[in-house]
Amino acid sequence: MIKRFTFVRRAAGLSPDVFHEGWRSRHADLLGSHPALRGQLLRWELLHRLDEDYARSREATELEGLQWDAVSVQEFPDEAALHTFDAALPAGWDAGLLAESRASVITAAPTVIVERAGGKAAAGLRLTAILRHNAALELPVFHAHWREHHGDLYRSVPALNEPVFHYDQNHGLDLPGAEFDGVTEQWFGSLAAWIDSICVPEQSGLIDPDVAYFLKPSSISYVLSGQPTVLVA
Repeated sequence: MIKRFTFVRRAAGLSPDVFHEGWRSRHADLLGSHPALRGQLLRWELLHRLDEDYARSREATELEGLQWDAVSVQEFPDEAALHTFDAALPAGWDAGLLAESRASVITAAPTVIVERAGGKAAAGLRLTAILRHNAALELPVFHAHWREHHGDLYRSVPALNEPVFHYDQNHGLDLPGAEFDGVTEQWFGSLAAWIDSICVPEQSGLIDPDVAYFLKPSSISYVLSGQPTVLVA
């Protein structure tokens, strides 16, 4: 199984409410009029940026990455199914809805770092962050460090582990032209709980220096969403 994450921004002139309703309904119409697309997918989720995230100012401890409106998360059995899906998409199906800029990465099946029974279903916040590795590190070193050292911080440090309902690392495939190297997904009880979690001393003392070592921090961007719109399951 492979996954594709696509981070998108709404077209100029659209309010968040109009965009999210249109994004949801446009996808439903797409699958209704092209049912063969479903056959290539194992799962397809739409992640919508939270209303309360639009309304707030960023915390001093947050990264200053680009802000996106939504994420499409697709699971395919293999790359052939992904390419067949893309070839079957009708031209212009998203015209007038999305801005031209977007960020995308194709990953392997997730590596589970933290898992609590029912954690995903119970969460009120899902953090989905797209990542680029520090160019000073070879890709195999980056992936091993992210999985083992960085993952172990969340497994073993109580202040980092306890607020997390679930944590997946999605490691990017080494494909020609890939601009990003993976996606972090973390589930929390609420937006407030996530904000509290990034304000603990362990965040600045352990996580921030580690991020500076193995990632390009200026390239990190994320969407804070709630429960997804599930198109295919």
